[in-house]
Amino acid sequence: MDISKDARILLVESVLNDLKDLTIQKRYKLPASKEKTLEAIRRLNSAIKKIKFSYQAPMALVDDPIVKEFDLMANQFWSAILKNEREIEKNRLMMAELRFIFGILLGFRKRLKLGDEISPEKAIDIIAVKIISTTILNKKENLRICRVGDGKRILNIVTNLSNVKKDMVLPVAILPPREFGSEISEAMFCSNEDLIEMHDNVGERVLLPQNVLKEVNQHVISLLKKV
Repeated sequence: MDISKDARILLVESVLNDLKDLTIQKRYKLPASKEKTLEAIRRLNSAIKKIKFSYQAPMALVDDPIVKEFDLMANQFWSAILKNEREIEKNRLMMAELRFIFGILLGFRKRLKLGDEISPEKAIDIIAVKIISTTILNKKENLRICRVGDGKRILNIVTNLSNVKKDMVLPVAILPPREFGSEISEAMFCSNEDLIEMHDNVGERVLLPQNVLKEVNQHVISLLKKV
């Protein structure tokens, strides 16, 4: 099976390129010397290239040694970065960018389990989150900042949805962070419909119909244009 155009693989390649650029520019506190950090990225790139041209179906790759090795290397890299978390968090946007990048890398193997059918939305996390608070950010533009929880951490979402309320559980797509003045948006609401059935499953992936995923898929396709 030719998986060279699978969005899951292409997005991994894209974020690895972003990580390489950030490392070369030394925009974050590196976990090791620049040379060793770039070598770790090179190894991850080499592994994803082998996966890309393995001609194995995604489900067959889940337990493949090269995918397990990729997963281990990504986890080791992220653990090394987190040793400098306090220093990196002084730049909130940079920390958000790194969290997105490693969210893609660390979740790659899990996303392969979503099946052999190739579709853009499988490249990112689409999860249920619970709204903790909402605040008007820009009344003129009808923008709100929502703090939401995924069961592990708090995310910021800037939205123009006006009917979002505390304690609602909504589906969100985790996307690259964007700045809105002093605020950072780390995700996008996929719907404004409270997911009653997901109130006890916050943080888990949400399956949505394709008509709801249209905007999400457009975002993913735009991310892949630079690969």
